[in-house]
Amino acid sequence: MEVSEAERLKTLEDVNARLKQLLADAMDNAALKDLLEGRLLLRPGQDEIRARGSGVGAKII
Repeated sequence: MEVSEAERLKTLEDVNARLKQLLADAMDNAALKDLLEGRLLLRPGQDEIRARGSGVGAKII
């Protein structure tokens, strides 16, 4: 592998990492928006677990 190819590979890896972080942030933002708007879906039984005060939070499906 030549130096220019290694530099290009490093650049692509950096861009890929930034894109992955942007996607993760967007997914977190969407989940928070759903939570705030009351559209959070609970797995079966989660509401009973939370009612008992176990501290287990709801999961997004």
